[in-house]
Amino acid sequence: MNRGSFSLVTPPRPSGKFLNFRTERPEVSITPSYVRSLYLTDRDREVLRFLAEVGYATTDQLRRIFWAHTAPQKASERLLSLWDKWVLDRQPFYQACNYGISPQLVYMLGPAGVKSLQDLDENVTERNGTLLMLHHVLLCEAIVKLVEAARDLGGGYNVSFYGEAAAREVFRWDGSWVKMRPDGFAYLEVEGKDLPFYVEFDRDTHPISHMLAKVKQYSAYRKSNNWKKKHRVFPSILFITWSEYELSDDLSKEEAAERRRAKAQRRLDDLIECLQDFTRHTDLRWFCQRLDLVGKAWLQGIA
Repeated sequence: MNRGSFSLVTPPRPSGKFLNFRTERPEVSITPSYVRSLYLTDRDREVLRFLAEVGYATTDQLRRIFWAHTAPQKASERLLSLWDKWVLDRQPFYQACNYGISPQLVYMLGPAGVKSLQDLDENVTERNGTLLMLHHVLLCEAIVKLVEAARDLGGGYNVSFYGEAAAREVFRWDGSWVKMRPDGFAYLEVEGKDLPFYVEFDRDTHPISHMLAKVKQYSAYRKSNNWKKKHRVFPSILFITWSEYELSDDLSKEEAAERRRAKAQRRLDDLIECLQDFTRHTDLRWFCQRLDLVGKAWLQGIA
């Protein structure tokens, strides 16, 4: 039976939207001496450390954090240079259009970037595959919005983010081992004080019960007192939700965006109701918001 050919490797592209980018770079042997010969600026190293935590980030997201006060082209030029040297890898990213993120290149650590970081942390590894790329890019968008909000609030605010590997906890509770895997962990720095919080991103693809199962793990971790080995106070939990709305020729971008916001708001209302019911008699402190509304007011509420 001839069903036609299709690719499981190349993601579908929205009609009429193709990224034009260079795909060839000089072949090099990623040896210790090659890595030592690379000239990396302080900003380059910050980009590498951030990608080691968040996994994947778009050109626009990296620009907004690390090149916020320079011409946009500067970010693209430097990222291209790091890709040329195998410090970064990249690939076209089309999967987030229905979430409101335009097609663009996504960057991740390259083999030379991994080796340069392994001098500081032997657990740093390359990202294999793209299964979780969409989730991580949307999570990264939330982190970028938090950083931008902290920047707007002035010098007394800062945000530090750590990925799933640093955030995960394994502990015993009620006779069983619990493996808690937050999407990330962060500190909001306010005038010399560090306020810790976990980050959970909800793409509106699972039943609310999936998120509730995570909340139950947080509750068990809170009661176990294992958290006291790491934190002075139990971290807050930040839930960020956002929804997909499929683009079509019948809708303008503005109409699709409005329907996406409405869908996300319904999910947010359901999530808040569920969290309120479960946490009513617990000591958990949590916040919940749509991705597009993450901003200064939210950070001030955390503080």
